Amino acid sequence: MQQLLLELAPPPLPTLENFSPGRNNAALKALREALADGERFVFLWGPGGCGKTHLLRAFSEAAATAKREAAAVDDVARLGEAQQVALFDLCNRLRASGGALAASAVAPPAQLSLRPDLRSRLASGIVLQLHPLSDADKAAALAAHASERGMSLDRELIAYLLSHFDRDMGTQIALLDALDRYSLQRKRPVTLPLAALMAAATELALFDLDNTLLSGDSDYEWAQFLIGRGVLDRSEYETKNDHFFSQYKQGRLDIHEFLAFQLAPLARHPREELERWHAEFMRTRVQPIIRSKGRELVRRHLADNHLCAIVTSTNAFITAPIARELGVQHLLATELEVRDGKFTGKPSGTPSFRLGKVTRLAEWLGERGQTLASFDASWFYSDSHNDLPLLERVTHPVAVDPDEVLRSEALARGWQIISLE
Repeated sequence: MQQLLLELAPPPLPTLENFSPGRNNAALKALREALADGERFVFLWGPGGCGKTHLLRAFSEAAATAKREAAAVDDVARLGEAQQVALFDLCNRLRASGGALAASAVAPPAQLSLRPDLRSRLASGIVLQLHPLSDADKAAALAAHASERGMSLDRELIAYLLSHFDRDMGTQIALLDALDRYSLQRKRPVTLPLAALMAAATELALFDLDNTLLSGDSDYEWAQFLIGRGVLDRSEYETKNDHFFSQYKQGRLDIHEFLAFQLAPLARHPREELERWHAEFMRTRVQPIIRSKGRELVRRHLADNHLCAIVTSTNAFITAPIARELGVQHLLATELEVRDGKFTGKPSGTPSFRLGKVTRLAEWLGERGQTLASFDASWFYSDSHNDLPLLERVTHPVAVDPDEVLRSEALARGWQIISLE
């Protein structure tokens, strides 16, 4: 259901048209003129939350639509030496070919710790400071963004969002998008009471999936299912899988090498066929290994109005239906690259494994305008020592039927150890 809701109400892409300028009309004008063969180099600087990333993404999309040779580089101050050389060469190529460049940082080029030749190139065009929006401008921007998504916000709700959360527009827009999704999930209109209810989830519960809520490994079960259908060769698969499983137990699994092996079968078959197989897989392989105590654990957290999510390294194709079966709306899994409606056999974004789970959690909470510190309490349930990076960050780490290494760590640190068998 969560996937369907996201597809029904995708957030609008940043464009030059849906940017709320406030005092930044000069920046909009400069970017449009750069695309129309005016001054072709534009450098925007200002504090976080003033719209630099929005404008650069919008500039890039507008250039692609117009088939204009152009490049956009956000936060140039973070570039290393080799990247600075590459950007300097890019500037020269664009200058020679008549292309356009938009770049940004928190300070003007002259104040950045960059190569002198690159600072000079970036300062050779128009350099403009971006100013944060006033409260009135922010209110107007939120109302406009809501209108694009088919929502109507009253003044009280806008005032609530601006007064109870971080005031930068990135956070505010993320909150508004989260509120839109929450209203669809709850089947209630977007109102101040609904926003307060969404914000009232002051505790967070995170669950590993394999060998935690399940009494087995869903990725392994999927492979066995494919072997049973004659899609995979048993001897070849199990030899390679044993190699990766040994690495996993030792805490030295190369996740990218493993994903190349794990995801390859998905790229060989049409989505429709994979979906049919998965329905059978759920009935024959997954349902028998869902732990009843795992279901009850999830139910208790949901009943207490805790924000709940499954955080798993197994890919989202395999695990999304399992999360729905368990009643968990939020899934942080390894995402899959899709082209022309087909899986490519490659991951998309950061794999949700070891420290990657921490990264994915931070990204997801950031989209909601939150961090782990936003919650009074947080739980993470896992069986594996590979999840130590995330277990160390929550207020209530819980080892569930743990492996030997995690059990030892949990005992040494005084963490709770439970069984869901």
